[in-house]
Amino acid sequence: TSYYHLSALTEKGYDLQAGYAVVWSAIKVLSNKIRWIELQGGKNLNNGVIDGLSEFKMGWASFEKKSYFCGKVLDSHKYSNIMKIQNIPTTNWFPAYRIGEFT
Repeated sequence: TSYYHLSALTEKGYDLQAGYAVVWSAIKVLSNKIRWIELQGGKNLNNGVIDGLSEFKMGWASFEKKSYFCGKVLDSHKYSNIMKIQNIPTTNWFPAYRIGEFT
């Protein structure tokens, strides 16, 4: 299995839809080496709204399957300091710095 987690492009890359070329190339290169490519999900599928990221990933899928994201802070002191420096309130959301993207 291969996992596609995150990617970002320049504004021109998005305009040219270069993300499609990246995923297509990865599929072509990996197709004889692995059985599954896990593209992960989008931001917020539970509320019925399909965001652009979800739409992009669903366009490559032959089926959908539930996957789980597990996060763990290995250095709680450093993590707390980062949250304090960035003025991010204490929350159970992980990672805390991304809470505004999903609420």
